[in-house]
Amino acid sequence: MSFSTQLLVFAIVVGAVFGFALEPVWRDARPSPRRLGMVAAVMLAAVAWAATLTFFGVAHLAYLLATVVPAVVLFTIAINPLARFRLATRPGRLVYLILLLPPIAGLYASHIEPFWLRVDHVTVANDAGAGLRVGVLADLQTTGIGDYERDAVAQLIDEDPDLVVIPGDLWQVDADYIAVAWPQWAELISDLVDAVGTVVMIEGNTDHIGFIERIADESGAVVLHDRVERFEIDGTTVVIGGTRDLALQPAGPSLAAMRRLAAAETDEVVTIALSHRPDIAFWLPGPVDLVISGHTHGGQIQLPVLGPIMTASAVSRDVAAGGLHEVNGNRIYVSTGVGRERGDAPQVRFGARPSIGVLDFSEASG
Repeated sequence: MSFSTQLLVFAIVVGAVFGFALEPVWRDARPSPRRLGMVAAVMLAAVAWAATLTFFGVAHLAYLLATVVPAVVLFTIAINPLARFRLATRPGRLVYLILLLPPIAGLYASHIEPFWLRVDHVTVANDAGAGLRVGVLADLQTTGIGDYERDAVAQLIDEDPDLVVIPGDLWQVDADYIAVAWPQWAELISDLVDAVGTVVMIEGNTDHIGFIERIADESGAVVLHDRVERFEIDGTTVVIGGTRDLALQPAGPSLAAMRRLAAAETDEVVTIALSHRPDIAFWLPGPVDLVISGHTHGGQIQLPVLGPIMTASAVSRDVAAGGLHEVNGNRIYVSTGVGRERGDAPQVRFGARPSIGVLDFSEASG
C-alpha cells in the first residue's frame, strides 16, 4: 500500500470515528466516554504518526484530515435520518456548508487545478531582442512521461518559440528508476528540439546533471552547467548563462559563469541568466537583460491576500508567486511550473495553476 493510500485510509477511519462519536448528539444525548476515547485515540495516533514523518508527509497528513474527515462526517449524517432531521434548519444548513467546503476544495486542488495548464504570455521590453519569443518549460517534475507532459510540450510547440529554456526539475524519482527510464524524457525533449531547434537545459534540485547531460546528448539539447553559450537566432544574438542548482550562496564556477555572462551584456545582444532557483537574483555579479527560473511552483498553494503559503526561496512572496518582476535591479521571470512536488507531499495546486511560459521580447519604446 502506497504512502498516499495509507494516509487516505487513515483519514477515512478518523472521519468514521468522528461520525460515530457525533451519533448521540442527534438524539440529544452526550457522547459516551467510550466514543470520546475513540476520538482521542485516533487523534493521538495522528500526532504520533506525524512525529515520524517528513515535513511534506506531515503536510500530506494534515491535508487529507482537513478534506476527507468532513466528507466522511457528512456521509454519516446523510445515512442517519435523525441527523438529517436535526440539521434541517438554517443553522443546520450552515453546518452542511462548513463541512462541504473542505472536500470540494480538496477535489479541486487534487484533481482539477494540477492539470489545468495555462500559457503565461509575458512581454519583455528589450530593443536588442525585439521579435524574439522564448518558451519556458519549468519543473515538469514528474514520475514518468504521460499525456499531460506530452500535452504541455505540444502546447509550447504550438506557441512557435524561437528557443526554449528548461530551468531544471524534469523528474522526481529515485536514481535507480531514472537510470532505466531516462529515455522517456529524452524522447520528449527530442520532440521539442525537432520542432524548435534551440533548447537549453540546466539541472534542478530533484533531477541530476549526469542524466540531464545524457538526455541532452540523446535529444540535441544544450546543457549549460556553469557555462555561457552564444546563440544566433533569426538575426538576434542571445547569450545564455546557466548555473547548477544553488541556494543563496553561489559555487565558484557558477559565479564565474555569471561574470562571463554579465561581461557579454551590450545593447546589441540579449543576455539571459538561467537558474533553477530565483535566489540567483541576490548574487548576480552584474546586470543582465533577464533572469529565468522556476523552483517555487508559484507556491503551489496560494491564498487570497496572503499569497503563497510556502515558497522554498528567499525572494518575496509576490516574486515567488510567478511572473515577471524586478529584483536587485534585474528583471526576473519565475515560472509556476508544469508539475508539482512529488514524494510524500500532497500533490495539489490551489490558486497557483501550472503553466508554460511564453516570453515575447519587444522594443522598449513600444
